[in-house]
Amino acid sequence: MFYCTFQEVMFVSSNILFLPPPARLSQRLLALFTVSFESRRSSTPGPTTRPRSFDSLWTAFVLAAVCCLMVSTSGCGSGVPVSASEALVRVTPGTVDFGDVGVGVSAASNVIIANPSTTSIVISQVSVSGQTFSLASGDQLPISIPAGGTHSLMVGFAPVSTDAYSGQLTMMDPSAKAIAQVSLNGHGGHRGGPQLTVSASSLSFGSETVNTASTQTLTLTSSGTSAVTVSSDAITGTGFAIVGGTLPATLNPSQTMSLQVQFAPTATGTVTGQLTLNSNSTTGGTATVALSGTGMAPANPQLTLSASSLSFGSDTVNTAKTLSLTLASTGTSAVTVNSAAIAGTGFTIVAASFPVTLNPNQSVTLQVQFEPTTTGAASGQITISSNSTTGGTADLALSGTGAAVAHSVDLSWSAPSSSADPVAGYHIYRAISGGSLALVNSSPDSSTTYVDSTVVSGTTYNYVVKSVDSGGVESVASNEITAAIP
Repeated sequence: MFYCTFQEVMFVSSNILFLPPPARLSQRLLALFTVSFESRRSSTPGPTTRPRSFDSLWTAFVLAAVCCLMVSTSGCGSGVPVSASEALVRVTPGTVDFGDVGVGVSAASNVIIANPSTTSIVISQVSVSGQTFSLASGDQLPISIPAGGTHSLMVGFAPVSTDAYSGQLTMMDPSAKAIAQVSLNGHGGHRGGPQLTVSASSLSFGSETVNTASTQTLTLTSSGTSAVTVSSDAITGTGFAIVGGTLPATLNPSQTMSLQVQFAPTATGTVTGQLTLNSNSTTGGTATVALSGTGMAPANPQLTLSASSLSFGSDTVNTAKTLSLTLASTGTSAVTVNSAAIAGTGFTIVAASFPVTLNPNQSVTLQVQFEPTTTGAASGQITISSNSTTGGTADLALSGTGAAVAHSVDLSWSAPSSSADPVAGYHIYRAISGGSLALVNSSPDSSTTYVDSTVVSGTTYNYVVKSVDSGGVESVASNEITAAIP
C-alpha cells in the first residue's frame, strides 16, 4: 500500500502571499511528501503480483506532484509575482464594495494599510483602475508608513450609468513592484429612495496658529426622491470639532443643511482626523470626510534697540554731531517698525524711512543727529512704534550740551632792533570796545607772540604792546591794533 503526508507551506490572505525562504526550499519539499510503499505477503500461499503499469503510473504521479510544488514555491506558477516587501503589508478590507450608488452621486470608502513589521515601508505609487473609481484622499507620494503604523487611503466611486463597475487599487514600492492590491466593485443605481450627498470627501484646514480656530462649512444634500435622515455624526482627531449644525436631521428631497467644522490646534505639527455621518441613504449608511490641518507656532515678532539712551556730550553751537542706533528683529517672526518720532530742540533722525519690516535676525540702523542752536544742556526722546510682542512702543532718551564757539586773538610783534637798555620781556594791554587799556599778562612775556583766548563773540578789542627792562621800566606803547570778534 502507499500513503502520503502533506505539510502546509503556503498561506494566502487579503492578497498577501507568504512563502518560505528559498534557502529552506529543499527542506520544505522533503517535508511535503512522504511516500512509502509497503509490501505485504498474502495470506494465501503463493506469489503476490501487482500490475507493473500501476507502479509506473503512481511513480509518474508522484514526480509530477513534486515538480508542481517546486514550481509553485519558486514563484513561477500562474499567480502574480509577489515582492518581499508585500509580505509586510496588511490591507483592510481586501475588497471594497460600494454597493448601489445613485447615478451622478459620489461615494467614498477608506482602505487601511498596516505595517506590522519592525521597519518602515515606502509606497511610491498608487493607481486606481476602472471607470468612475478614483483616489479621493489626495495623498502626497511617496507615502512612508513607520513600523507598526497605519495609513488611510480614500477611494471614490461616482457611477455615470446604471451598470456594474469593477476596478482595482494598486500600491507599489520604490522598485515599481506591486505590494498590495484591493478589488473595487460598485453598481450605478437609480436616484430612487433616500440619498445623502456630502459636498466634500475631505477638508484641509492648512496651517493654523496654535490656540486659534478656523472653520469650514460642509454641506449635506438630500439628493434622492424621498427624505433622508442623517441620524448622527462622530469626529476624531485632536483639535477638530463640529460647532454648527444639529443632528439628527431629516432633509426632504433637494433640501440641504450645513455643518460647521472647526480646527483649533493645541500644539504644533500635522493633525489628521475623520468626520463620520450616519444616515438611511441608499447609497451607503455611512459617509466619511477626511480632516487635516497643521498647528503652527504663534507669531512672535520682537524688536531690540542697541541702546536705551544716546548722549552727545558737548557740541559747539550750530555744529552737528551724529550717533547710530540699531533696530534688530530678535523674534521668531518678522517685526514691523511703523514709525520713529523724535522730540527735543536740536535732535533729528537723518534719512530714515518708515514703516519697515525686518525678518528674524535682520536689522536697520538709524542716524540720530544733535545740532544745538544755543549754549546749555538739551534733552529729547525717540519713540519707536512696532508690533513687537515685547512692547509696541520703545522710548530712547537723548541728551547733549550746546557749547559756545571758542574765539581767540593771535598777536605778534618785532623786538626792538637796538636798545641801550636790554629788553627783559613785554606787557600786553587790551581795551574792550573803546574802553581803557588794561594789562592782560601779569608778568612780562619774553616771547614776541601772544594768544588771547578770553575774548567773547560780538565784542571789539584794542591791543598795544610795551617792552619792559629788568627793572620793570616800560617803553612807550606800540601801535594800536583792533580785533572784532564775530
